[in-house]
This record gives sequence, structure tokens and C-alpha cells, in this order.
Amino acid sequence: MEVLEQARILGKTLRESEEFTKYYEAEAAFKTDETALALIEEYTQNQEKYVEKLQAEDITPDEMVNVKKQMSDDYAKLLENDVIRAYTETKEEAEAVLARVNQIIKFYIVGEEEHNHEGGCSGHCHTCGGCH
Repeated sequence: MEVLEQARILGKTLRESEEFTKYYEAEAAFKTDETALALIEEYTQNQEKYVEKLQAEDITPDEMVNVKKQMSDDYAKLLENDVIRAYTETKEEAEAVLARVNQIIKFYIVGEEEHNHEGGCSGHCHTCGGCH
């Protein structure tokens, strides 16, 4: 079926694109960097503790603000690591290309294109690296 062949060609083209090539390189570096992996492990453990705190019935509004600030600070600290930052940035760029391709395909299928929100956001959280 010609449609499936075109999908294969598109998939291969995307995989070989500059954005995905950079992403795969950054991902490989990330997966082999012990410091980055240790930082991610620590971050994940902290996030689990924060979620528990946020779900506590007796949490005060001030405590909630403090926990959310700590979560944000931890993420900023995570991005200070060059390997993690490169991985995160290239992943966001690759996902943005994929989201744009999906918008174009949708346009040609149903005749409408999603409007890009400010900052290049697709309006869907699954393509997002975080709200700005």
C-alpha cells in the first residue's frame, strides 16, 4: 500500500533529520554518563517525596508553595549538568519537529491545522518540555 510506504519514508527521513540525529547522540551520551544518571536517580527520588508531601491532607498553602519551589529548583539544578541539558533540549527539538509534522498531516487529512500557541507550544502536554 502506497500510504504505508510513504509513512516508512517519512519515518526514515525524520530519523535521519538533524534534530533526531542530535537527539540520538545526546541520548547515547546521557545513557552512559554516570554523573547524569546519578543526578536523575536523585531527582526522581526527591520528586516522589515531594508528590507524597503534596498529597498529604494536612499540607498548608505555604508548605505547598515551598514544595513546588523546591521541585522547580531541583529541576533547574538538574539542567546545570551539560549532558542532561543537551539531552533535554535536543529531545524537545525532536518532539517539536514531530508535533509539527503531525499538524501538517492532520491538516491534509481533516482540513484544519492546530494553531501554534505562544512559544511554539503545540497545545498538547505530551509534546511539551514544560510550560513557560
